[in-house]
Amino acid sequence: MEKVILKIIDDYLNKRPKDERATRCFHPSSLHKSDEYLLKAYFEGDNVAEVSPRILRIFDNGKAMHEKLQKYLKEAGVLLQAEVPVVNSEYEIRGSADGIVEFEGVRGVLELKSINSLGFYALFQPKSEHVLQLNVYMYCLGISRVFCFMSVKTTRKLKSFS
Repeated sequence: MEKVILKIIDDYLNKRPKDERATRCFHPSSLHKSDEYLLKAYFEGDNVAEVSPRILRIFDNGKAMHEKLQKYLKEAGVLLQAEVPVVNSEYEIRGSADGIVEFEGVRGVLELKSINSLGFYALFQPKSEHVLQLNVYMYCLGISRVFCFMSVKTTRKLKSFS
């Protein structure tokens, strides 16, 4: 019986409509990828590849973590805006930052990342691809500070970088 239920979940995830990302632009979260990937994604989008139900569940867990931390920050009075559009027509950039926060008079771009425990405990600074993404957000939004939080997927322990 359990296998039938698991198959129902997997079938649902395989049929669920994908979140469509815009084409004819560059997404800050993908700028670290190869030139070939960026060119293909620019013209065709990056939603063409099949993604396994297991990976879709991982993405859903990450999204839930974002929503929970954004809720905490909003209720604490420091989240000014969640899911902030990031657009720069000159460089054809389009995406969204996880938020804008302000506390103690300092405004910053909020970025939330989930990571497995092995990566978390080996991490002493943001990954280079995250630094690139965050710099693009800061440039496009005209904000010179960033607050990046990494959350362990299993324990929800947090690290912060700014």
